[in-house]
Amino acid sequence: MDLAGADPFEAADMFYQQGQALVAPEEAQLRSDAETRLLAQGRLGSTGGQRAMGELEKQILMDRDRRRLGSMNQAQQLITNLLGRETADLGTAVGLLDVPIQYSNVGRGIGGTLGQAAIGGLQSRAAGAAGLAGVMGASPFGSSLSGIGGLFTSPRGSGKNSEQSLAQQTIGKYFLN
Repeated sequence: MDLAGADPFEAADMFYQQGQALVAPEEAQLRSDAETRLLAQGRLGSTGGQRAMGELEKQILMDRDRRRLGSMNQAQQLITNLLGRETADLGTAVGLLDVPIQYSNVGRGIGGTLGQAAIGGLQSRAAGAAGLAGVMGASPFGSSLSGIGGLFTSPRGSGKNSEQSLAQQTIGKYFLN
């Protein structure tokens, strides 16, 4: 169905013409019946007959006006529905554009949650490793082995060599000079 470019007046005229094609035979039949009746009564050309035919034409024109108004309302309603459907379709399309954003928000939420779990796991692992190192580093002699000339630990001195072990200092003293 062509709505004549969605012009309400052209669409209304199209609806009216379609409806008029349906009622035109009925209007012609009413005129023919009225003329036949007036002819049978002998009033066809008289003033009374003209008045009766005028009333019939007035009634036909009023019916046409009602149909024209109805077709205008029908055209406007159809255009309004089409525009409403178009607006709804645009709303749906805009809503679909939001789907990737929703997925990214979900991903960030999951990633943030997994990140927190990973941080907790790494902290737990570090604490376990520190505990294990403490257990493995403990000697049956207590701290007596760590006190023998700094052989097993870094010296507690100050200066540039405080970060180096005794072995590194010794190698450096005899071989690097």
